[in-house]
Amino acid sequence: MAQWLAHFPLHRKLHVVDGDNFVLRPWEEAERLQDFLRLPRELTRGSFVASSRGGRREGGYYCWKVGGNGTATTRCMGETKGNRHDMEAGTERKLRDFFRPHNEKLFGMLGRTFEWR
Repeated sequence: MAQWLAHFPLHRKLHVVDGDNFVLRPWEEAERLQDFLRLPRELTRGSFVASSRGGRREGGYYCWKVGGNGTATTRCMGETKGNRHDMEAGTERKLRDFFRPHNEKLFGMLGRTFEWR
C-alpha cells in the first residue's frame, strides 16, 4: 500500500472499499464510492434487499435491484457465495497475532481501521 500511496494520494486518487462493510451494508460503501468519484448517488439503501438466504449475518449477501420505473428485477450472488469457512481458534489467533502489526501500519496509512472478519 505504501508504494501505491507514493504515486496516488489517498484523498485524490485512491479509494479503499471496506469489504466487510460492503457485505453488511453495501449501500454505505456504494455511497462513499459514488461521492469519491463525484457521481450522483444512484445506489442507495433502497437499491439493496436482503437475499432469500438472509443478510450477511445469516450467511447470505444482499441482492441489488436492477432497472426501475416498475421494471426492476433483483440480482443476487450465486448460491456458493457467503458460505462460512471455519477454522480452529488457535489458527485464527496465530494469524491475527501475526498480521496485527501489519494491519496497524495499514490502518495508519489509510487513516481508518477495519474489523476483519
